[in-house]
This record gives sequence, structure tokens and C-alpha cells, in this order.
Amino acid sequence: MPAGTSIKLKTRTGDTSTPDGSWSAWSPASEWFTVNTGTPIASPRARYIQYISSFTTSVSTSTPQLLEVNIQYATNTATSPNLISPADSVWISSTQPVFKWNFVDDESDSQTGFRVQIATHTNKSATSPYGFTGAIANDSGDTSSGAAQYQPPGALASGAYYWLVRTSDTYGAWSVYSSTYCVKIDTIPPSGQTVISFASGVSSITITSGGATDSGGGLHATPYYVEISTSGNFGGNVYNSGWIAASYTFTGLLRNKRYYCRVRSRDVLDNVSGYSSNQEWRTKPGAFQSKSAQGKPARTGPNSFGFVGDAVWEWDVPVKAGAALTITAYIRYNTSYGGSATKPKLTLSGRGITTTSISATGAAQDAWELITINAGTPTQNATLNLRAEGFSNSLGAEFYIDDINVSQ
Repeated sequence: MPAGTSIKLKTRTGDTSTPDGSWSAWSPASEWFTVNTGTPIASPRARYIQYISSFTTSVSTSTPQLLEVNIQYATNTATSPNLISPADSVWISSTQPVFKWNFVDDESDSQTGFRVQIATHTNKSATSPYGFTGAIANDSGDTSSGAAQYQPPGALASGAYYWLVRTSDTYGAWSVYSSTYCVKIDTIPPSGQTVISFASGVSSITITSGGATDSGGGLHATPYYVEISTSGNFGGNVYNSGWIAASYTFTGLLRNKRYYCRVRSRDVLDNVSGYSSNQEWRTKPGAFQSKSAQGKPARTGPNSFGFVGDAVWEWDVPVKAGAALTITAYIRYNTSYGGSATKPKLTLSGRGITTTSISATGAAQDAWELITINAGTPTQNATLNLRAEGFSNSLGAEFYIDDINVSQ
């Protein structure tokens, strides 16, 4: 340009072909661009640009001339999103997971659309936008939305799935598809759980579980849940271990009592199996030899039967048909047994007779009491069951039986 002259410019931008109220203001607001190659344009990004020019001269014989305006710009780009969740190669139990991503745009545009593809393979097109080819488990299609997440409308079956996403920006530019993540869906619980061993005490049992296997994400760190009950249908008095690694000790159980046990298992995704088949065992009876030499009661001779307060003990009694049957025995209990507790008793039962029970009375506290079971006449030869039972949970409670006599 001639000396003493200048040309300055201002610009404004908009997305309509004819300037209207949606267009930006002229920029710079209070200054003008001095025309030099490489001067950045301050107007915001848009589809159209308009400029005005200002010519000045301080020399009356010279006038600047504007022959050409060259505006250089970069075309709008679309960048593929970054996948967030489900994380790559993770196991999940949801059959309708929510797929999430981060929208990325070099020009800081907003997301206006997305497309998610979910497949059971990783076969991808060799041409842009590089989506899956072949069978696709779920395809969202081109969806107009600024949401950076998608949940399939239908359930996905258990198995491994691969997913990717492409997005569009404010100006409708679509990215290529993102990288591929794998998500593994597991809704199948473990199987094969069982009780490996019992270790029975007088009023306790240690149960060890094992055997469970899982076809998906693997077993939980505490995969077993054990229940025990005195009822085979677990209808009452059910105790549980909570979730455990393998072994658990139940305490405070009834002595010489039949208990039933079952176990279930879970995997790392908390898919819980059904119960195993029932197994059963008995706690130890809580019986001992009551020795007079040790200061324990014995009516005749040096020994008698001794039991803790809530023990159960059984004898076999062979009998013959057609002859009257009478059983006598001496019974007593100590002061610790407790006067208000149900007194110890003897019960005779079995084939060919009517079940008969006789309980001790208060006279048996710290003294021998004779009790008699008149069982009538057995109708058949049989081996009957004579059962001794105590009912006191008091500390130190004991009862004793001596000189059992069977008469026919």
C-alpha cells in the first residue's frame, strides 16, 4: 500500500445465509483489524462470515486499493468419543447395561447425536466409519441426542459383547467409531456346592463347604451360605452362617440332636444358586460315666449313667410278644438342674406298644427316685427304644439314671 494509507477490517459470523439477529456482533468491537497476513479472526465459529473494510489516507495524492481478501480456515472436524463404562473386559450381571462415553470435539462443539453398536464379534469394516459388520446384537441407529449414554431396550443374554460409539457435533459432522470395549454378562449362578465335611461336638458342629464352580466371572471371595435346622423342611429353628469362605462353627446346639444342613453359593456378581440337597448329622449326646469315686452319684456299685442337663440318650430294649412288660429305673438330678425346669424323663416307644413317658418329680432333686413304666403287653417281638431326656440349660445342670430293670 502507498505510504500514508491503510486498510482495516471487521468481521461478523452466523449460520444463516442472510445476516439476521442470530449473527454475531462486528468484531473487534472497538478496534479494526489491521490488514496483515495471518491476523486471527476474533468472530465465533459459524457457517458464514461477512467483512467490512475501512480505507484511510493522509496523502491527498494516494489512495489504498483492496484487490483481494483471503480468509483461511480449518474445516470442522469430528473426533471419536472415549468409552467409559462398562469398562473393558469387565464382568457384569445386568442384562440391560447402560453404555457411557465422553464426547470429544477439537472445536469444543456440543454433541448432537450418537450411534452405538453392540456385537458378539469384533469384525469391523475396513472403510470409514469402521463399524461392525455381520450380525449385530443391538444397534441404536443414528440418534439425535446430547446424552452421552445408551441403554439397549431389550435384555442381552449371558455372554461376551463388544461395543463402540460414534457421535455428531453441533454442525452435523459425524466421527468415525471409537475403539472397542468388551463387556461380559453373567446371570448364571454357581453350581455343585455341597457340604464337604462335618466335625461334630457335644453342642456344636463345624461344617466345611466346597465344590462350587462358576462358568462366568468366578466365585465370590466368601461364596458359601450354610443353613442348619432341626427340621428337614427348614420350617423352623433355622440357623445360618452368613456368607463364608468355607468353614463355619455353629454353637449352642442341642446335644444328641439330629440336624439337617444345606448350602448355597454365589459368584463375584452376586448371582446366588439354589440350595444343595439336605445332609444330616447328630450332635454328641452329652453323656458321661457318673463315678462315686469322683464324688458323682451312683446308687449301687461304683458307677451310674450321668448326663448334662439337656442331654438325650437312648437304649435298645429287646422284647417278646404276649408277655406283660415293666421297666423300672432310678433317676435323680442335681441342684444346678433347676427346680423350675422340666424334669428329666424316660420314654419307651416302638412297634407293638403304646408310647409311654414317665417324668421325675421334685423328690428326685439330689435323691434317687424310683420310676416305673408299665408298657402293657407287646403285640410283637421287637427292639424298643428307651429314651432319657433332660430339659435344663442351666450351667452345671446334670441328671443321672441307675439300675434300669426290664421285666417280662
